[in-house]
Amino acid sequence: MPVKRLLVVDDEKDIVTLLQLLLEREGYIVDIATSAYDALERAHDHRYEMLVTDLMMPGMDGFQLIKKLRQYYATNIPVLVVTAIKDPRPKLDAVGLHDADILEKPFVRKTLVAAIKKLVGEPNSA
Repeated sequence: MPVKRLLVVDDEKDIVTLLQLLLEREGYIVDIATSAYDALERAHDHRYEMLVTDLMMPGMDGFQLIKKLRQYYATNIPVLVVTAIKDPRPKLDAVGLHDADILEKPFVRKTLVAAIKKLVGEPNSA
């Protein structure tokens, strides 16, 4: 199976670095961004099989990032929202992001990996 390239976005550098290390150990190619603007620039240069993003970020938030990414670069990219917001589903639905999956912070590695494998269509061996 070809290696999947993921884009991970969070304004906290420690979070994206941790996610990058965890996901690279699982065999993914992982690009990180600490702002939505940086993420859009990366998406201009690369094709991603999945977006993992926080919602609350300064400047452009995760809601706007997902919409812009899908509008301009990847209309059907799977999205995993990793957030500390309790129950963001109503707001995601309100802005038309019905199909985004949600993982609340703090999370455990096994749950994160299982969610990503599901979204990119890989069997989950866990």
